[in-house]
Formats: sequence, C-alpha cells, structure tokens
Amino acid sequence: MKEYLKNKAYRALINAAVLNGIGNSLFNIVFVIYASQITPQKLAVSIASITMFIPSLLQIVMGYAADQTKAKVKLLLWTRLVQAILFVGLAGLVLLPNTFGLFLVLLVINVTADCLGSYAGGLQLPLLKQIIPESELNAAMGFQTASQTIVQIIFQGVGAWAIVLIHYNYGLFGIINALMFLLSATVIFKERTILTAAEPHKAVQNEMAMGEKKDRTGKGVSFKTSVTETFSILTDNRFLARVLVFAFVINSLFASLDGLITITLLDHHELWLANFENTVAMIGMTISIGIIAGSLVDSDPFKKTGLIPLVGMVGLLLLAFSLNMMTIRQNWLMILILFATGYLLGKLNPRMGSYMLKTIPQDKLAIVNGVFGTVVLIGAPLGQFIFLGIGNMWNVTLSWALFAIGTVVIIMMVIKDKTSDPTQVKNEKLIG
Repeated sequence: MKEYLKNKAYRALINAAVLNGIGNSLFNIVFVIYASQITPQKLAVSIASITMFIPSLLQIVMGYAADQTKAKVKLLLWTRLVQAILFVGLAGLVLLPNTFGLFLVLLVINVTADCLGSYAGGLQLPLLKQIIPESELNAAMGFQTASQTIVQIIFQGVGAWAIVLIHYNYGLFGIINALMFLLSATVIFKERTILTAAEPHKAVQNEMAMGEKKDRTGKGVSFKTSVTETFSILTDNRFLARVLVFAFVINSLFASLDGLITITLLDHHELWLANFENTVAMIGMTISIGIIAGSLVDSDPFKKTGLIPLVGMVGLLLLAFSLNMMTIRQNWLMILILFATGYLLGKLNPRMGSYMLKTIPQDKLAIVNGVFGTVVLIGAPLGQFIFLGIGNMWNVTLSWALFAIGTVVIIMMVIKDKTSDPTQVKNEKLIG
C-alpha cells in the first residue's frame, strides 16, 4: 500500500491492471450466460467455459512476444486500445440474431481480448522490476495480488447480477467492457513519460552487447531459442526448479478442493452453514479473503519465512483439512483451515513473483512467468481428474484419503529438500 501511494508509475500500472481485470471478470461470466441462450445450449456453454483457459495455455507465446517487445509502454497502451475496439465491435455484433456461427465469432473476439491482456501483463513485468525498489518488492507484489483477487471476487458476482438488471442487454455490456479498457489505456497514457523512462530495453541491449545471445539479424532470439534458454534458466536455478515442482503438486491438489468439498457437502449435511448454497458461497469467500489478507499483511510472523517452508505449512494445513473431512467433519474447523490456507497462499504467490523479478533476466521475465503459469495450470485438470473421478465413481472418503497422501508427499518433499532458499530472510539482513 505504501508503494502504491507514493510511487506514481507503480500506481498507474496497478490501476490499469485493475481496470483491465474488471473488464475481463465482468464479461467472462456474462459470456457463459450468453452461451446458455445459444442452440445447442450444452455445447455452447461447454465451449465458452473451456475456451476461458486458452489465454492461460498461450502464456508462453504471449510471454515471448512481450519479452521481444522493446517499446513496452507504447505497446501496452495500444493493447488496451485494441481491446476496447474489439469490444465495441462485439457490442455491435451481439445485437444480431443469435446463431451458433455468430457465437463462435464473438468467442474469438473475447479470447483475443483475453490473450492481449496476457500479453500486456508480460509487458508490465520488466517495468515493475525497474520502478520498485528491491526492498519493497514483496509488499508491492502482495498488494498487486490482493487487488487482482478483490476485483475477481467482486466483479464476477457483479457481472452475473448486472446482466439481469439491464435485461440481458449484451451490447450495453460490451460497451461497458470497452470503457474499462479505454480507461486502462488512459491511465497508461497519463503516466507514459514516467513509465517510458523505466523501460529496460537499453539495459537489455547493454547486457546483450556484453555476451547475451542475439542472432545476426539483430532481431532477437527465435521462439524456439527463447524457450530453450528459459528451460535452461529453470534447470540451472535449482531453487526455481524445485519451486516449480512444488507449485505443480500444490495446484494439482488445490484445484480439486472445491469439487471435493462440494460432493462431500452433498453427503454430509453436518458440514453445512445454514444450507448448501450458503456453505458453498462461504467456502469460496473464505479462501479469497484469506488470500487478500495474506497478500496485504506484510509484517507478521511469516515475514522472514522462505518459500519452501511456506509450501510445507500449506501441505500441513491441507493434510489437516482432509483429515477433518474424513473424520470429525467440523464446519467451523473447515472454515478456519481454509482461511489459514488462503492466508499462506497470499504469501506464497507474491513472494514467488518478487523472487522472479529479482533474479530472472529482464528480457526473459515474461516467458519464464508464462512457463510457470502453464506448468502449474496443467496440474489443475490432472488433480480434478484423479480426485473428482474417484469421488464420483467410488467413494469421496477414498478421494480424501488419496488427497491426504498427496499432502504427505508435499510435506516429505519439503523436509528432505536441501536446496538453499534465497527467499528466507536472515535476522542479520534486517539490521539497519
């Protein structure tokens, strides 16, 4: 928060990202509602839901493009403007009679806008590295995580409520979305001078002149070369490689948590908080509030804790959660553990982002971030397939037992890990 109030460049990037997030959160949920009015209904809704993952799957490509972009602020501004134009076009097209063909066209527009948003996120990473003091990176990344989580919670709900309020006027919703992207561009434009001064391309060019790889045409490395170099960075940095493995395993478990809880609630009403619907809503809110709190609270007992010990603590909490769901099934304990887990996740994600900003070369930041995001994303369907598949086909208690075994694996990995943890804050470093 302190950096947000005093640093104009950082504040501009956060405000622009928040406005972009509002646009994405509003329309993604509304587009699924729009799909429900298309024939064949189930196919349209399924396609709309599945394609939401396309921008995440293309993170590596978008990251590469962002790293190869020199005029990052200029392209950041143009990206927001193109997103606004796309939604103006969508607002006009959605007024035409509903057909499956039109639905596919609108789907392409929505996915393209989301991919541009991913590209813009990659453009911002080197700027953040330049404008935020290293000592403030953890707090700054925490505030960014909290802002994004708040936007996602609030505006997904607002989108579903507002489309009903305006009588399913999707054209108006498209215009509202376009305005969000236009406002985001305006924020960047207003502070373009400060942000342009923070562009790292000159420093990157100097690094290349001192020995970094560049092809003879002067156009930068190819996508294949860039991906190869990215994996070299991950394999050479043993700590980063270990964290990637931990992130994959944690996400494989965590992605299945909502589904496992839901099917457990159907069989065990003693876990309900008043009723089923209220319990499902409360669970989602609890995790999100925990993430926000963990991201915003910088001075707490976990301030000096490194990434790998934090992963171990998350593993312990998930183990306790699975045991509760198998045995005593206390709803208050369920909520308490979920909040604590969210709180620690709110520490993990910003700390990982901060470490990457400190250690990854500026011209590889976006693609390394894309590789991380893609690998972690792969864990989600894998975990859901295993745990939800077993829960639906056989017994949910068996699913929780396997879930508990997964958490024990994480805990044992942490205990046996001998990798030096550079995110662990030593007491002597805090002096002065």
